Amino acid sequence: MLINAHHHLIRIREALRRAGSGRTASVVLPWLLMLVILALQNGLYFWRHFSANGIFPNDFLLTYQAVPYYLVEVARVGKDTSWIPFQGMGYPTYMNLQSGFDYLPIRLLSWLGVAYSFEVAKLLQIAHVYLGAVGAAVCARTCGMKWWQAILAGVFYQGFGGFYSNAQHPDIIRSFAFLPWLCMPVFMNWRAMSRLNWIAIVLLPLWIFMQWTGAYPGATLAVFFVLGSVTLVRTLLEKEAGTVGLLIGSAMLVGTLLSGLTLLPAFLDAREIARSVEVGSMQYDYLVMSDMLSLIFPITNDRLLHHDQSMRSVFVGIPAITLFLLGLLRWRPMMKWPVVSMVLAILIASGLLHPLLARLIPPLGVSRFVMADYRGIIGLAIVLVACAALQDTRAQARRMLPLLPVALLLIGGTYFFDELAIADWTLWHMEYVVQAICAIAAISLLMLVRCIPSWPGQWMFVSGLVAVGALFLLALNYLFGVVLLSTRSLLLLVIVLLILAPLSARIRVFLPHLAGLGLLLLGARYVWYLYTVPAHGQLPVLVALSLPFGLAAVALWLLPGPGRWLLPVLMAAASVFNWSGVHWDQRYFLAHPNDGVPWVEAHAGKFSETRSQLMAALRSEQCRTARREVSHNEEVFPWNGYYTGQYFMRDYSGPLKLARHVAILKSDVSRNFAQKEWTMMALPGRPSSQAGTLDLSSAVRVDATCIKSGTSSEEFHFSLAEPALVVENEIFWDGWAATLQCIDCQSADKPIQLTALEVGGFRAWQLPAGNYRMEEQFTAPHLWPARIMTLIGVSLLLLLWAFLKRRMAASERLIHRAPD
Repeated sequence: MLINAHHHLIRIREALRRAGSGRTASVVLPWLLMLVILALQNGLYFWRHFSANGIFPNDFLLTYQAVPYYLVEVARVGKDTSWIPFQGMGYPTYMNLQSGFDYLPIRLLSWLGVAYSFEVAKLLQIAHVYLGAVGAAVCARTCGMKWWQAILAGVFYQGFGGFYSNAQHPDIIRSFAFLPWLCMPVFMNWRAMSRLNWIAIVLLPLWIFMQWTGAYPGATLAVFFVLGSVTLVRTLLEKEAGTVGLLIGSAMLVGTLLSGLTLLPAFLDAREIARSVEVGSMQYDYLVMSDMLSLIFPITNDRLLHHDQSMRSVFVGIPAITLFLLGLLRWRPMMKWPVVSMVLAILIASGLLHPLLARLIPPLGVSRFVMADYRGIIGLAIVLVACAALQDTRAQARRMLPLLPVALLLIGGTYFFDELAIADWTLWHMEYVVQAICAIAAISLLMLVRCIPSWPGQWMFVSGLVAVGALFLLALNYLFGVVLLSTRSLLLLVIVLLILAPLSARIRVFLPHLAGLGLLLLGARYVWYLYTVPAHGQLPVLVALSLPFGLAAVALWLLPGPGRWLLPVLMAAASVFNWSGVHWDQRYFLAHPNDGVPWVEAHAGKFSETRSQLMAALRSEQCRTARREVSHNEEVFPWNGYYTGQYFMRDYSGPLKLARHVAILKSDVSRNFAQKEWTMMALPGRPSSQAGTLDLSSAVRVDATCIKSGTSSEEFHFSLAEPALVVENEIFWDGWAATLQCIDCQSADKPIQLTALEVGGFRAWQLPAGNYRMEEQFTAPHLWPARIMTLIGVSLLLLLWAFLKRRMAASERLIHRAPD
């Protein structure tokens, strides 16, 4: 069978060659290989979620799902989505920049009639992690790396800790997913523009549009500031390629203009955001030295990592960090701009530059989680530099290699001494003694090898002894029950091996042994751990995964020359194993009693029931009942209005901290007035409109009857004996207007058009005497400027694409005319 299959493959290859498509196959196959490898890795990481048993925790189950779910359902029944009446006393949709409703995939759900269920939200988030991994691979390729380096970059980035520690925040996940695509034109070689590089610029406006409409605003501002600054500096320094920089800057501007319908209304009403007045005085979450330990350690260590667990991880893994430090020891041109971006991000995230920038550019100070906003750039830069380190291993790097174990010792030593200081000396800490003995023995062995003449097979002999040492560690693990292969000890073993590397005169031969040994140690540690803790359920998957990589490790030891190309394969495998030990048993992968759809349905009700209630409320347009006031800890789902169409005083979603709402909740009079069912009160005399406090001590209830209440409209009858300023217990916002039609007057009388006034944060009207039918309607303000901004963006996009098409064609003609 195998022989026949081989003959068939030969025939297919010959047919492709005869058809003249050999070049096409050489172009398509690397892309296909990259997509398949990263898809397999994605399936391995999220197989629990694909099997419908896994769910992302915390905020993912709350308003991150409830808000877009509501908006999609409202759009599906043909109702207006510009105003959300059921939560937070009502608010305009455009002020919630984290709703994601203008994000194309979510818009597509409403157009296709697909509900934004937990299952859909979960699959959408997994797809974004895959998108980020593919983007990292393509970004590495545009930086000038070979395909095997690019694929390794995708593997490393798919394990980036931000994807998992922030699993509860879909908009932050999207920002990490878009980041490589945004960095691609900024990091690539501007002097050697390939077709792929031009395509990266062509697609940049669309990625920016996706970033503005679907990602976390704080991370978006952070990314654009860093990338915009780097683009500006490159344009000024690389004058011969400055046109490319201008095109990239133009593409960024065009993408922002395309997002006008989402951005401009919220920007013009930024004064309504309570946090906007606190810029510069808030308690910011800055990067500290201990946070760098999250590059390799789990985020659950609260003794070392002091920030919120969801915001602290910059994990890229021991293999990536090892290669990154090795890459820094020899400078490569492709590393320049990723490193510059990383340094700028660190300076801002650490608080050195952020206070000044927040004063100069206030939007940069709106987000409190400064560390989290910039860590994606840090992680991606580390990944790119790590893969660039595999470009070659020349003598220059070998001479500086002793600096590498020093750096790693500083990182690992911090954790090592912290553990010894806080814990009692027990048999559990015998792992450190055993590792010290093994390190001394290994160093002595290699010193001996260097001092005597070489002989055939000496490195195979050394590798065999190291393998025996690894088996010795496993035997101790079995005999004494000592966890000798924990994440901490793995780091120390890697440090020991890297200390041995400078002692070797044949570093090109030693590196494959290092990778092979590291893989076997990692694999043995995790397979043993999962064997002893079978409840994790990953043993069959990792055993199947470890077999081919174990064989590859053996091949490296036996064939150090021909087998050297397997080094990136082993590094990728080591990254997968390292990732699984750090992330696999966290809450975003393991079911928890307080997580999942059953928990939501226990508080909000069954989805089949809540959905029918929401549909009934939307279609019937019944007048508003009393709003429910709940505390954050009450056993009532505080986001129930999005599911059932009930009315709530508050909304605990992060972005909804509007100044008008905050002021009403601080006043007992205003809060009680807002909580009542729909009503209108006539204020005494003819007071002027005011936005201050509300005084109802002398107010009189208006004879008014509500007829119906839609998502962004109301209709009612009222009767007044004399003109009066009337206030509703509804939130005021620019864009509310009304039409009055006299009931008792002649039919020829024209309707009266009114614009809402603000009294104490509520919607007020100057109404005439008589009997009237009043129809209120909300129209989002600043709509025409936003439409004009978007149209300008579309026009400029078409012009930019036309110009780029000519530049791409001219560039390809130069490439074809160039001498071989």
